[in-house]
Amino acid sequence: MAGRRKRKQGKSGKPTAIKWFFMRPCVGVNGLCPPLCQYHQLTDGTYSLADVEMFNQTIDELIDIAEAASGNN
Repeated sequence: MAGRRKRKQGKSGKPTAIKWFFMRPCVGVNGLCPPLCQYHQLTDGTYSLADVEMFNQTIDELIDIAEAASGNN
């Protein structure tokens, strides 16, 4: 797996206040991965911090695969 991705920045060029580590599994990746959970499931204990890490690793891997595939076309 590749290293950590850079922190997202808003339109102003400043880092956003959104904690994407927690939110990315809730919103998914457009055209690549549907949401893997809902935010309330993260706050009510349905999923652990280890689950969130696994969700993020899965999303990172899917992004890497999609980027590699698009480079082969």
